[in-house]
Amino acid sequence: MASTGASGSEIGIRAVLALIILGLVVLLFYVTVVPARRAEAAQRQTDLTRERMSDVRTALISYRDSMGVYPSTLDSLVMYTRNDPRFASEAAGEEGRLAPPSAESLASSPRDGQPFRYQVVRDTSGFQIYWLADPAMEADSIGSRVPNPALRNAASWE
Repeated sequence: MASTGASGSEIGIRAVLALIILGLVVLLFYVTVVPARRAEAAQRQTDLTRERMSDVRTALISYRDSMGVYPSTLDSLVMYTRNDPRFASEAAGEEGRLAPPSAESLASSPRDGQPFRYQVVRDTSGFQIYWLADPAMEADSIGSRVPNPALRNAASWE
């Protein structure tokens, strides 16, 4: 009588092949899903940083409208926005926000916690413009280092 079942060596080969296939599935998962999640997290950090920079722009406009000049430091702006009821209402009114506006966190980037780079630029006629940049990615900036009225409040990503 002949045996119709698989021999021990065939079962061993099938088990090894099943483990190889399982290993390749796991590898494929890590090669495709993990980088996509990292890219998604990085994009979220970029979006949060740009939203915070837009909040700083809103506060700078409010400060300039009230005081006639831009603040010399972002710390001065933070102190101003703590007492300015318009800042919270204007910033919170933006549609599709990722995080609520906070005067306490205005001066730093959510990407790495470092303070934003900020500079007030004046020309000889007294025209003022500011430059605000993310320290981790200076390509994300608002304003300009050149006193050009067309670049006032202009964001690099808009």
